[in-house]
Amino acid sequence: GPTSKDAAIAGLVVEARRPAVILANKWDLKGKEGDAEELKKEIRRKLPMLDFAEVVFVSAHSGRRTGEIWNAVERARAAASHRVTTGELNRWIADVVARGPSFVVGGTIAKLRSTTVLSL
Repeated sequence: GPTSKDAAIAGLVVEARRPAVILANKWDLKGKEGDAEELKKEIRRKLPMLDFAEVVFVSAHSGRRTGEIWNAVERARAAASHRVTTGELNRWIADVVARGPSFVVGGTIAKLRSTTVLSL
């Protein structure tokens, strides 16, 4: 599973605001393929700052699933370069607001009146 060094690197990735793909190498040595789901849960628990990153299970030794790496990298690149328009943001906010109150500030339900997208 993820180590403290992995967590440190994950922190640097997030701080630099970069896309990421998590490669789980040697996962097949554990035995059953069902173990992949358990390992994925462990990765999510130990690296919550990379909740946006796809997890790809590979075996560098056998080459198993290594072809999936570049597909995952391309998906991460595309997601990172996607720009949200003000209209998209407003539709998302309207959907959230329609579900019911979700923001409470000082005991009062906050009302969101408008949004805008700023350059990052």
